[in-house]
Amino acid sequence: MNIAPNEPNSTPAERSADRLWTAPLLAVPFSILLTGIAGATEIPVRYASFTALLGAVALGVHAAFRLFWAQILFFILASAILAWRPRRRWLRRLRGAATVLLCAAVSLQSYFGLPEGFASGGYPIFAALYGAFALALAAWMTSLDPIAAPALRSVARRRPVSIGMPIAFIAAAAAVHACNRTISPDAYETFHLGACRAAFLALNAGLASVLVRLDAAGLARLPERRAMRIRFVAISLSLAVIPAAVAPWLGSAKPLFRRYTALGRSEAALRADRGIAERSGKRTDVEYPNGVELFAELSNMPDAGDSFPAGVRNVLLISVECLRYRDSSFGDPRSDLTPNLRRFAARPDSFLFERAYSPAPTTLQVFSSIFTMAPLSLSEIELWDHWHGRLRDRAITVAELLREDGYQTFYAGHNYRGRFTEGGKILGLQQGFESLRYAETRGKEPDEDDTDLRVVGEARRALTEARADGRPFFGWVFFVSPHEPYYRRYPEMAGEGDHDLFRQEVRYADERIGELLSYLESTELWDDTIVVVHGDHGEAFGEHGSRSHSDVYTETTHVALAVRAPSARGRTVSGPVSLTYLFPWILGNGPRHARDAAFEAERRLLAPFLVRTGGAVAVEMLRPKGIRTALVTESGELVYDDESRHIEVYDLEEDPAQADDVYSDSDPVSKALVDRLEGYLEARSALGKPLKTHIVKPPKKRKRGS
Repeated sequence: MNIAPNEPNSTPAERSADRLWTAPLLAVPFSILLTGIAGATEIPVRYASFTALLGAVALGVHAAFRLFWAQILFFILASAILAWRPRRRWLRRLRGAATVLLCAAVSLQSYFGLPEGFASGGYPIFAALYGAFALALAAWMTSLDPIAAPALRSVARRRPVSIGMPIAFIAAAAAVHACNRTISPDAYETFHLGACRAAFLALNAGLASVLVRLDAAGLARLPERRAMRIRFVAISLSLAVIPAAVAPWLGSAKPLFRRYTALGRSEAALRADRGIAERSGKRTDVEYPNGVELFAELSNMPDAGDSFPAGVRNVLLISVECLRYRDSSFGDPRSDLTPNLRRFAARPDSFLFERAYSPAPTTLQVFSSIFTMAPLSLSEIELWDHWHGRLRDRAITVAELLREDGYQTFYAGHNYRGRFTEGGKILGLQQGFESLRYAETRGKEPDEDDTDLRVVGEARRALTEARADGRPFFGWVFFVSPHEPYYRRYPEMAGEGDHDLFRQEVRYADERIGELLSYLESTELWDDTIVVVHGDHGEAFGEHGSRSHSDVYTETTHVALAVRAPSARGRTVSGPVSLTYLFPWILGNGPRHARDAAFEAERRLLAPFLVRTGGAVAVEMLRPKGIRTALVTESGELVYDDESRHIEVYDLEEDPAQADDVYSDSDPVSKALVDRLEGYLEARSALGKPLKTHIVKPPKKRKRGS
C-alpha cells in the first residue's frame, strides 16, 4: 500500500503551504457532516453543533489515543453523553460534569505532545501559552452546552461575546498558521504540529459557535423536516466540493501526516504487511575475523593500498555545512556553482565520490559517527532533542587516536550561535583537538557576515604553526556556509527564494574552499597531506514536505565528497558510500594506534552491518521517540520509521528525486530491500544500545556567577 507521492509540478513553497492548510480545511466537512448526522437523528440543535465540534476535534487532532478505533469509540461516547437529556437533578449534574471533563480532555489532549518538544527546544513560554489557550478553549466549548455550566452559558450568550468569540477563534487559527509559516515551517514534530493542533481547535470552535448562532437564528425556526433537508444538502455539498478542492493538496501532507499523527501512525500499525516487528535483546559482541577484507569488498571504497602511498603523513578534513550534491558542480554541472571543488576533484590524484551519503542529517549525529568510525546507532552519542546533545567523553575519536600516535591536532572553524563551546548545544565533537580556533558567526547582512573569511584566516594560521612544529598533523576546518541564514551575495544570480539564496551561499563557500586550497598548495605541506572536502549533510526545500535538514531523504543526505591523496591513482567512485567509511579507509595505512582502531571498527562495527544489509549504506536519524532510517543501494532506497513502522521504497534510477513511493508486497525489489532492512535491524539489535540510552534530558543552564 503506497503513500501518496508529492505533487511533481508544485513548488517547494506551494508544498509547504499545502501542508500547513490541509488540516484546518478538513475540519469544515467534518463539522457540517456531524452536525447533519446529529440533526437527522433528532438530537436537539443546541447539542448537534457542540457534538460536531467535539467529533471533529476528536477525529482530526493529533490525539492522546494512538489508534484510529480508539478515537472513534471516544467520539461515540462523547456523542452519547451530549445527547443524553436526563430529568433528575443529580443526573443533570452528572451529565454536566461529564461534559466539562470531555471538553477539558479534547482541549488538553493536543497539549500533551508539546511539552517534550517545546521544553527540549527551549520554548517554555510557548508551551505555557498553548496550555492557557487550551484551557480557555475548554471553557468556551463548555459554555456552548446549557447543562454543563449555566454561569458560563449566561456569559457566552451576551451579544458581544457570542459574536466576538467565534470571530476571535477563526482569526486566531489564521494568525497561528501565518506565524507558523514564517517562524518554523521545518520543525513539524514540535512547533509546527502543535500550531496545527491549536489552529484546528480554534477553527472548529469558531465554526461550531457560528453553527450554534445560525441554528438559533434560522434553522431552529423552520419545520424540522425542512431543517433536516437543508442540513443534508450542506452535507452533500461539503462531501462533493470540499474534499475535491483539498485532494490535490494532500500528496505532500500525507508523508508527514502518516509519521506524526495518531491516525497516520495507526494506519501503518494496523497493517501487518507494512510493519516490521521490533527487535529486542541484549547487546552481543559480533566480530568478523575477516572484517577488514569484508569492509574492502562491500563498502565501495577504493583500495587503501593504492589510495594512500607510504610516506604521506598529514590529514586535513574540510567540512562544509549543508553542501548537498545536487547543488554542487557535480550534481548541477550547467550552473557550476563549485568550480574550485570541481577542479580539486578532477586532479589525477583525487577521488570523486558521486554517491556519498552522510550517516545522519544533523551535524552532531554526522560527526559522532564519522569521528568514532561507527554507525550512528552504535556511537556514544547523548541526544537532548532532534538536533542537540553531545558526544560522550568516553567516546574515542580519530583526533584522540592520532594524538596518541604523536600527531598535532587543530580545529579551525565556525561556532554557529555558540553551539560548540561551553554552554552550547552541540558538544564533544572537539575531543582530541589540541588547538581550537573558533570564528564566531555575526552580522545580519552579507558584508557583515564574514565568518568563513575568518575561518580561512584561522586555518591558515593553524597550518603555519603546523609547518613550524614539524610533527604530522590532523586538522579539521569547518565552514558555516551554505547553512542558513542565506544572504544575497551575488546580484547577478537569481535570488527570489530560499533555494536561490542557498545556491549563492554554495558559491560563496566554494570560493573560500578555493582560497584555503590555494594557500595549502603554495606550501610544502601540499605534497604530504591527504585532503578531504565534503558536505556534512544536505538541505531540504520542501521536496518531501519539510525544510532545513531533519529527514533521511536524498536532499538532506546525498553530499559532495572529494578526497585527494598525493601520488594516488585517483578515480571516480559511482557506488554508494557513507562518510562513516572515511577514516577506516584513510587510517588503514595510517600510524599504529589509529590503524589498529580502524581495523577494529571494521571487524566489530562496520562489517556486521555491511554483511547483513548486503552492502547497503545506512543513514540514521536518532529522535527522542525513535530512529528513522534509510538504506541506500546501487539502485534503490528504503526509508523506515521506527515509531510508525512505515516503509517507503524508491527506485533511484527512475526516480532520483524520490517523488514516487513504489513499495508493494508483490514487488521483488521491495522484498529484497525489506530483507536488507531485516538484516539491519538484527545487526542494530545485536550490536547497538536501546534508543533510551542515547536520550537524556539537557543539562540545566548555569546561573550567572555560578
